[in-house]
Amino acid sequence: MHRNIFVSLRLGLLSALVISFVQLSLAAIRPSFSLAYCSWHATDIVLVEVTQKPGVFRAIESWKGDVKTGNLVTVPELQPPTGAMEIDAYPNEFADILKGGLNEQIPGQRVGSQMVLFLKKAPETSSDHWKPADLFGEMKASAVWTDGGHLYAFLQPMNPGPSVLAPWDMSLDKMKDRIREIRRIQLELVKVTAIEDDAARAEGLKVYVRSDVFEAQQLALSDLGKSGPKALVKIRELLSDPAFADEGAALVKHLLRPEANRSEKNWIGVYKNN
Repeated sequence: MHRNIFVSLRLGLLSALVISFVQLSLAAIRPSFSLAYCSWHATDIVLVEVTQKPGVFRAIESWKGDVKTGNLVTVPELQPPTGAMEIDAYPNEFADILKGGLNEQIPGQRVGSQMVLFLKKAPETSSDHWKPADLFGEMKASAVWTDGGHLYAFLQPMNPGPSVLAPWDMSLDKMKDRIREIRRIQLELVKVTAIEDDAARAEGLKVYVRSDVFEAQQLALSDLGKSGPKALVKIRELLSDPAFADEGAALVKHLLRPEANRSEKNWIGVYKNN
């Protein structure tokens, strides 16, 4: 009996430690710019230039959405604090970047400096109010700054650690190309998921199960789980294909989720009978 109590106490303590560790880890996560996530979830992606009025930008090019060239885009959250330093005054050595401090602030910028904004329309408010596209809902993690031909974004280089403005290793042209590629994939998936025939939809989703765009991959996996018994031939093909070995667990997970009034038991039964 004493042994059972001791074992129970050990298991309880272990569970408490695991939960505490997970909570601490999650609490330490800070906003960090993600090109794929922001490109996928933004309604508007705009190359802008800084104007004389803090927090107000002029559109140069629209890479997604309907903001017109020359339009003013107001984002008060991106207004630099009083006395903000320009990016060239920020630390550039990795050890200094990790310390945080100055580089945790939005930098000061000269009029005409360029930025790329990843924004979401806020239809419940005025037409000129924008929300951030970032996962954490942080506007400073929904923007990319340019300085001297280099790009900068707010990242969390180390966890635990602050979210700091740090160099981002990509050119503006390559970023624009990547955004267009993600947009193309997004539009293609809209068409594929609209296909009514389950087998045909599963065939169309196959290529996106291994997409390097996480959001596209998750949408494809989720929709495969809703594709019905007619899609099982294609799904079995994916599960038996070594090229999809890394996605196997995710495929099974989505398949076994009860969807559209299909229970897990029904799915397994249909799978065994095919």
